[in-house]
Amino acid sequence: MIQPLYVAIFSEMGVILTLIFRNPLRKFVIMGLDRVKRGRGPVVVKTVAGTILVLLLSNVYSIGNMQNRKMEAGALNPTEEVLMAMQLLQASLLGILPFFFPFLWFAGIVSFFILLIHFLERKKKEEKKEGYLISGKMGC
Repeated sequence: MIQPLYVAIFSEMGVILTLIFRNPLRKFVIMGLDRVKRGRGPVVVKTVAGTILVLLLSNVYSIGNMQNRKMEAGALNPTEEVLMAMQLLQASLLGILPFFFPFLWFAGIVSFFILLIHFLERKKKEEKKEGYLISGKMGC
């Protein structure tokens, strides 16, 4: 269970770093985020976020049960201590994930505006060329 959480955290960190620094992958990441926002992307993101929330609540509930057993018995056996440490690690990793999502959402909005600016610049250049062609034909 911990390995997919590390993969998720490091992949989100990688996306954030590629968006912060100018590099060749930045354009592809922006296009990917733009495509995720279209179609079924928002539904998938909400489903994944709901699943992460359920896993986090499950871990917190398990930690609470272990704490109650500890209070009743006075101490945990070594197996439960290891399980408790694993549950705490999983809960902390799951708790960190939602803090990366707003940055990626903001990056998606920025990517939309970047694409809009490129589109408007291209359109302006085409109109300028058409203007020159029309004025050139009129002057002949």
